[in-house]
Amino acid sequence: MNDNQLPEIDIFFDQFVERHNIVETELLKRDRMAIYWISTTFFLVNKGYSGFSEEILKSKPLVGLLLHLLHRIFEHTEGSVVAFNTGSPASSETIARVVVEGSVNVMYILAGDRVNRLESFFNNYLETTEQRVDLWLRATSQLKDDEANAHKSSVNRRLEYNEKMEALINLCFSQLDHFRSKSSLEKWPSVYNRFTSLGLETFYRTVYTRMCSQTHVDAEDTINYFYGFISGDTEFFNQAALETVNFSRLLVYYGISFYIKSNIRYAETYGLDDELAILKHGNEFIENCIHDLSFSIGAI
Repeated sequence: MNDNQLPEIDIFFDQFVERHNIVETELLKRDRMAIYWISTTFFLVNKGYSGFSEEILKSKPLVGLLLHLLHRIFEHTEGSVVAFNTGSPASSETIARVVVEGSVNVMYILAGDRVNRLESFFNNYLETTEQRVDLWLRATSQLKDDEANAHKSSVNRRLEYNEKMEALINLCFSQLDHFRSKSSLEKWPSVYNRFTSLGLETFYRTVYTRMCSQTHVDAEDTINYFYGFISGDTEFFNQAALETVNFSRLLVYYGISFYIKSNIRYAETYGLDDELAILKHGNEFIENCIHDLSFSIGAI
């Protein structure tokens, strides 16, 4: 496959506009190529998956589940671009963080014993949910009887659901023991350890940490606003506003890069060689955009 066999740029762009029911603005057109590479990545990996024979699917049982994870990340990747281009740049940073963390999850699973790591991923969700439900139940002790009973009923339904999901997961993964390279199940690592295991500690300490600031609504933007307002420094105020918006766009592009990288890792793992070269070309384009955006805001 080569670039000439892909849908034209305008087709993917028009589909994006229609899919998200947004207006085609000059601002959006600046991200036309980024939108193209998001869509191209989605298109290529799905095309590669559709070409797998039944024999391949049986011999690589997690290929569909991991593709589903990539589909979820695709939705968030497009969502970050939509948020940025519809007046919510701060929100786009939060969505970009979701994209990066989701992509790291996929890359982490693909980088080791895939059966063990995906089972650990599922079990971590169930264990975390059980812990949260237990805390929820404890909180009801402070409520009046009628209200507490209503909450307890919801808690019981949630626990019943969890038990069914746990039984299903155990059943499914018990059929995959011969695909494991390790006999003992790995514990799902912290976000930090997932990044570091992929050689991404510096990224975690810099870009990812900044992505978390909007998620937690920290003080930085308010401090900048406060300083600009009381100082009467209009130039600083305007420059800070411009840099803030451009920084949001930079983080969106980091998210796009990680989305493509997770698909590259998927393509490498499952032998999508024809698609791989194009995916790498797309990521190279996005990384060049990241360099230019970083330079424009003085980050490099």
